Amino acid sequence: MEQAIATPAIKALFLDVGGVLLTNGWDHTMRKQAAEQFALDDAALDERHRLTFDTYEEGKLSLDEYLQYTVFL
Repeated sequence: MEQAIATPAIKALFLDVGGVLLTNGWDHTMRKQAAEQFALDDAALDERHRLTFDTYEEGKLSLDEYLQYTVFL
């Protein structure tokens, strides 16, 4: 007679969504490159990002609102 083996319950599932998780996708290096590519003021872009990004990540700003303030202001 075989004995049943108890398996632990799954407590967490980690997925990498298109290479986004666990990366610095929009870090200062990428913002600097974007500023150079599109002739933006890097210091101003970085400062507006610093003031706005946490609010965006918390879901209190849409992506359009974040970009409007950070990039297109």
